Amino acid sequence: MYGMLSHETQLITKTVIAHPSFQQGLKAITRAHSFSGSGAPRGVLLLGETGVGKTTLLNHYIAEYEQSQPQNTATHPILQIELQSRTTVKSVLHDGIRALGGAARKTAPEYELMHQFVTLVRELKCSLLVIDETHHLTARRQRHDGSAVADTIKHLMNETGISIVLAGLPHAVHAFRGHDELMGRFNQKVELAPFSVVTNWPDFAAFIKGLLDVIGGVGNQVRTAKVFKAIYVATEGRPRKICQLLTEAIEERDDIEEVLAEAHFERAFSNLFSGENPFGQSEARLDSTINQRVKSL
Repeated sequence: MYGMLSHETQLITKTVIAHPSFQQGLKAITRAHSFSGSGAPRGVLLLGETGVGKTTLLNHYIAEYEQSQPQNTATHPILQIELQSRTTVKSVLHDGIRALGGAARKTAPEYELMHQFVTLVRELKCSLLVIDETHHLTARRQRHDGSAVADTIKHLMNETGISIVLAGLPHAVHAFRGHDELMGRFNQKVELAPFSVVTNWPDFAAFIKGLLDVIGGVGNQVRTAKVFKAIYVATEGRPRKICQLLTEAIEERDDIEEVLAEAHFERAFSNLFSGENPFGQSEARLDSTINQRVKSL
């Protein structure tokens, strides 16, 4: 029916393949979270380029943690804030208060907002703060406000005693230069990166196989090194692009009973991306393309 995604596509959008780097991130956040309320809260830096799985990892951790806890509408164990392109201390505190179900005066001074935010965190037994898109703090126009926000993060850790996860693009770390005391608390750094068929082919292949196993109905032609290499060339090894390509290939089938084949990936690539289509190319040509990319790094 028009407007409805296939069952397999819906499965892919809900599937999480916990590859080694993903597992490392979960472990780091779990460890830091356990230190909340101990008097020595910890921080985690979760860095990575667009499409490598940062948001997926955070959402997965939050969902798994909340499912493991007793249902209680009077608590808010994990608070997640996404920074905007222009962020100030006030905007961070306003967003946090709003996310915790509170309301703050637009003209309230910083000290009032801070008091209200800390009070809500304690009342709702919040034990982890996740701040995403922290790379916005590195923009030139943000330098002063970015430094002030960094000071606020340190103050929040002191006042609430909860651990904090800072997530963003790799250069987000530059926003905290000169804040040695704060960075001393963020001693856990996890960097997610695109897969590389040169340095970690087993992880890449396991990721693809894991997704294919979820949907079933995949022809043997697809489960080959040649097609896997074509997927890598098409997506640069980025998990988000891999999932986009796979779901588009699934939807390219004429019938839900049709076996998924390389031809579906070829059409999917044409629908989603520009450039030379790697599907249908010889394995030798794919190897040449991969080698050229490695040399250019």
